[in-house]
Amino acid sequence: MHEIKIEMMADPQLADLHHQACEWHRSKAEELKARPDWAELVEALQTSFTGEDAHG
Repeated sequence: MHEIKIEMMADPQLADLHHQACEWHRSKAEELKARPDWAELVEALQTSFTGEDAHG
């Protein structure tokens, strides 16, 4: 799988599209984290990844 990614990222157009998609995803995640109506889900996800709640 890693070899395929290296090959695809060697293509400038695919690499650019990949970077654009990653930036969109980061931006959307930050937008959703800032919404009060998503706070419970965000905290649950953070807990599932860290084993701790978002407050410590």
